[in-house]
Amino acid sequence: MFVVGVNWNEYKPEYDIISNARCITNCLAPLAKVINDRFGIVEGLMTTVHSITITQETVDGPSSKYLRGGRAASFNIIPSSTKAVMAVGKVLPTLNGKLTGMSFSVPTVDVLVVDLTVRLERASTYDEKQKATIQRVRTRRLEEQNKVFAARKMCLVPDQNCLTPVLIRLYQKYMNLKRGKLVNHLTSIIKKPDPGLRKSGN
Repeated sequence: MFVVGVNWNEYKPEYDIISNARCITNCLAPLAKVINDRFGIVEGLMTTVHSITITQETVDGPSSKYLRGGRAASFNIIPSSTKAVMAVGKVLPTLNGKLTGMSFSVPTVDVLVVDLTVRLERASTYDEKQKATIQRVRTRRLEEQNKVFAARKMCLVPDQNCLTPVLIRLYQKYMNLKRGKLVNHLTSIIKKPDPGLRKSGN
């Protein structure tokens, strides 16, 4: 599992199956990494507001998981648990077990908001946290992405998910393999004419 700005530099070309985690993890993990690297996180609580997903009910009905999960997605704010903090622990092992979280599904088509409240090892001001975050984004993100992915001859679009080129490369590799098999098959047909044509004199 890889998240841009967190552990994407651990990607290796021999990985054929990769995961770019989910939207909440991509929102939470980079921020948590910056804060943990600069100030140290003792423990934290994450609260996320998420738009409607395909797994929710369109109208009120029974739910096998929990009672609130059966409420109509378009008319309710539905609290639920989230596994995003577990995913953060996978891409940031130093934070494994230190974060907990909850999620609220809201009746909107597109939105994701994450609130992270943490207890730090070292005291800091709001300005220090803000400066650390801005500096990280401006000076390291594109620089490190270009350094790692350009070395592997992958195209890179600023402010776009860096693993997208990886997925494109894997898809192209798969399609080229299929195309190569088709070409070989057609070549074998051309080299070996149908015996039936010879018998008929055509």
